[in-house]
Amino acid sequence: MEVLKLFIFLTLVNSLVFLKKTTINKYVILSLILANINNLVCFVGTNLLAITTNIYVLVSFVCWLQIYRIVFKKKQTIVYLFLIPALLIMVASGLKRFNQNIFILGSFVYIIMFLIDCIKILQTEHLQLFKESNFVLILAPILFYLAMTILFSFKDRHLNNYQLFYNYKLFDLIAVFANMTYYSLLNYYIYQNKKPIYDN
Repeated sequence: MEVLKLFIFLTLVNSLVFLKKTTINKYVILSLILANINNLVCFVGTNLLAITTNIYVLVSFVCWLQIYRIVFKKKQTIVYLFLIPALLIMVASGLKRFNQNIFILGSFVYIIMFLIDCIKILQTEHLQLFKESNFVLILAPILFYLAMTILFSFKDRHLNNYQLFYNYKLFDLIAVFANMTYYSLLNYYIYQNKKPIYDN
């Protein structure tokens, strides 16, 4: 897990060094900053972990939905479709415990919209969109959202803590694989969109 946190930190460094400060990239960088802050709080081990995790999940989904909205030229409504119910859930349940329902809600909104728009692209035969770097960016969190939503949906500690081999738990293995895929695709996007060395 420590290697994963280092990889996430290096992804943030890459984004700060190589990405142009476009609106989309600013959201990417903000989501990475939040992820690293949450990892730092987790490492320190304070009582604020549940609070910071809930805030991180909420703001991170807002960032990704904003990215999605810009790439696919959607209205701001798609962000509110997540944000309003998520805030209601947060107010109702409080911040003292990590609320998995916020993550599940955000994943559901993002993945459903992704599937709908992919079908539309296939129907219109604008297949070139699948080759664009922005599509790689939109694709980046899909497996992470799907895998973690499945784990959170079961809410079965015995299943999540099931040891496969060498004390590796099912939850940890799936989480690491999903995260590595997520941040590897982000690094690939950064590589595709890196600014010229002479660009200030």
